[in-house]
Amino acid sequence: MESKERSVKVRISSDKYDNSDAIASPVRFDEDALRIMRAFRFSSQLGFEIEDKTLSAICKMVPNMAKISRERIQVELIKLLVSNNPDKSIYLKNTGMIDIIIPQMSS
Repeated sequence: MESKERSVKVRISSDKYDNSDAIASPVRFDEDALRIMRAFRFSSQLGFEIEDKTLSAICKMVPNMAKISRERIQVELIKLLVSNNPDKSIYLKNTGMIDIIIPQMSS
């Protein structure tokens, strides 16, 4: 049976890197929703922006974060917040993830 997996480009744009491209598949976010938070953390730690198409795929998978244990979420959240660019945590709000992982902060 042929796989219908689609890939989404993640544009890496930073002075530290050569504007190279990496490939991420939306299916990967479905396999383990914690990869969404890791994408935000890597963006923060490495200083790159997540491409719009990838963010769109992430937004569709955000509800799956409800299946992830609080302990695993906590580890990634702390790493994100203590990284070099903690302002990237705005992705949590912009994608609606904050409403799932910290419902007390939802608007």
